[in-house]
Amino acid sequence: MNDTAPPVSVRGSEELLLGALTNLIDNSLYWLRVRWPDLDKNEEPVRRIHIAILREAGEGVQLVIGDNGPGFSDDPETLVRPFFTRRPDGMGLGLYYASMATQLNGGQLTFPAPADIDIPSDISGAIISFTFPEGRIEK
Repeated sequence: MNDTAPPVSVRGSEELLLGALTNLIDNSLYWLRVRWPDLDKNEEPVRRIHIAILREAGEGVQLVIGDNGPGFSDDPETLVRPFFTRRPDGMGLGLYYASMATQLNGGQLTFPAPADIDIPSDISGAIISFTFPEGRIEK
């Protein structure tokens, strides 16, 4: 990770992308409570959410959200299908919306494996990346 890299901004709709990001964080919080329901107040916290901006040469910029919840058991095409959900109270629109919002802003929503991305080793659950190509990025 390079903390001295110059800042970047992605050209697109702030409202669409913020809505998608908010939904993914909300999903992470929910599934972390499912996986770790009974944390003792004296225990070290085990629920983890990791948010990072990664730059891949020639591939653009990724905004990555990962957690140490239960992760995904379905393929990416199923995960972004409208009305598909594993959440008992879910509507099945969150990942669909995130995918559409990313596409409308020139990017792609991906589900990288932990081994394929620079992410802490304790982030082993859901990992989602908003990936934007070089042409959509302002440095």
